[in-house]
Amino acid sequence: MARFLGSKAKLSRSLWVNVFWLPKIDNIIAKRAWKNKFFKKRSEYWMQLREKQIARHTFWLSEKQFKMYYKKAVKSANITWEELIRQIELRVDNIIYRAWLAVSRTQARQMISHWNFLLNWRKITIPSIQVKKWDVLSLRDKLKKSSLFENLDIKPMFKWLKWDNKWKSVEIVEIPNADEMEQSIKTHLIIEYYSR
Repeated sequence: MARFLGSKAKLSRSLWVNVFWLPKIDNIIAKRAWKNKFFKKRSEYWMQLREKQIARHTFWLSEKQFKMYYKKAVKSANITWEELIRQIELRVDNIIYRAWLAVSRTQARQMISHWNFLLNWRKITIPSIQVKKWDVLSLRDKLKKSSLFENLDIKPMFKWLKWDNKWKSVEIVEIPNADEMEQSIKTHLIIEYYSR
């Protein structure tokens, strides 16, 4: 995604969701919700568009990338909404975030662009690379001795990720199920939006 340079508070306020997980934005959204308690009912199209924008900004994707993932999901034999989220979950930047190697997806993207990670023991600089089963994502040797990662002992929340403390690496041991993927996004609304 091209870098978002606008106001994060303004974007979160317009979507009614704290997309960037910033504490001060929660107060802004709460005030707006209280003020607009009696406002008009929104159309179905507005709800679908809003959900798509929330998903886009949560995973830091451009419109072009998001549409490409949708087209791939439609062509696959799996359930469309499941496949859409699965493709996004299996991006390198998301894996780093899910494995607790970065505080946010934006930090994960920055770390990748600074050549801090290896995918199957090769340097990577592109955060949108899709990982497959049995792929290994590891820290560069220089970073293993860094104070940030020296005493790192991670226990990933997801059983499809396996942390190796000796090599400071994450292995994708299986493809995630629907229950193990992002639950906050109403994917059926996104599918309805694109299938218009």
